[in-house]
Amino acid sequence: MMIDTKKNNDFREVLQFIEPDTVGAEIGTWRGDTAAEFVKIGLKKLYVVDPHTLNVIPKADLNSFIRRYSKIVGSKNIEDFHVFYDQLHQNVVERFESHSEVEVLRLLSSEFFSMLDEKLDWVYIDGDHSYEGVLADLNGSFAVLKSGGVILGDDFGSKTGVEKAVKVFCKVNNLDYEIHGKRQYRIQL
Repeated sequence: MMIDTKKNNDFREVLQFIEPDTVGAEIGTWRGDTAAEFVKIGLKKLYVVDPHTLNVIPKADLNSFIRRYSKIVGSKNIEDFHVFYDQLHQNVVERFESHSEVEVLRLLSSEFFSMLDEKLDWVYIDGDHSYEGVLADLNGSFAVLKSGGVILGDDFGSKTGVEKAVKVFCKVNNLDYEIHGKRQYRIQL
């Protein structure tokens, strides 16, 4: 989970691959803007998964993270960041409380994948952008998708670990990926 002030409008490039009346998950939601667009498709079920916490930031990177995002939070105090994330999560919950098809989960993606007791039609990955994080989300998605399911994701080609993880995952699993728009990717199982 990464704080970002820019709105992800490029995701619309992959909406065409999500069918109505399907079951899917968004890994990493931030404010829920992308999830709100998914809901418009008419889904059977949408899991919205984000830990909304500083606890996922490696200790070695924490001070840099706090300096980088202190303007958004309005403070450099770690406790204020915790309050900020609590409020952010509550805002997402409230945003979808009138949508019975949406389940907002304040979990790590690994916790979500391990607790899931149904197969999904699709997963949209926009969580931890490190190589290790994306690769773990790709593998977790692969394990919970139905045959013929699709993995979609954001920030391919960015200065993160997304592109490398997608390429390694596809090579290991003998799959192909496609780029849509500037930074969206699609992997059809």
